[in-house]
Formats: sequence, structure tokens, C-alpha cells
Amino acid sequence: MAVQLLKLDGFLQSIGTAIRPQMDMSIYHGAFDCACGNSHAYGPHIDLLCEGSMRVVMVCPNDRSYMTNVAIKTFLLVKFRGFASIAGWHAKTPEVLTAAHSVFNELR
Repeated sequence: MAVQLLKLDGFLQSIGTAIRPQMDMSIYHGAFDCACGNSHAYGPHIDLLCEGSMRVVMVCPNDRSYMTNVAIKTFLLVKFRGFASIAGWHAKTPEVLTAAHSVFNELR
């Protein structure tokens, strides 16, 4: 399923209150729909920029200019049921990408 690409302000709003990544993501395995249009398997090779309430922003492993806000679906907060891509964003220029990464790095 295609991920809706938003402007940066809409993408940031879709995340909600963002904090630096703190969740133990090693327990989650599965594919997510990326803003680049492909599906990727989540693993330690996927860079996480920030996290919100049961969601994380994943950087595309093939093209770092794409970022996807991904919800972690669970059953009663215990059983992992997969990932659901909420929204995506594409940095159209290297300067915009650098600025966006700087904002997310401030959370770390």
C-alpha cells in the first residue's frame, strides 16, 4: 500500500510528541511500507530518527532522503502484530535533508 507523502509540517504533526529513540526495537521483526514506494524488512540496519507514542520514524535504507512514520501494532501492548505506515516525507534537496537530520539529531 502506498504511503502518503506529506509536507514537512504535516509529517511532523503525524509523529506527535517526538523523543529520541529509546524503545528496544530488537523484539520487532517485519516489513513496513516505506515512503520511497518499496517495502523493507525492519532490522538493526534501519536508522530510527525519533519515536512517538508506539510509533517511530524510520529512514529508508536505500535512499536516506525518504522518512516514514511507522506505527507499531500490538495486541494489548504485548503481542506484536506488525507495522503500519502512517505517513512519509521526502527531502527534495540535500540542504533540506541536512536540516531535517539536524532537527532530529537535537533529540538524541
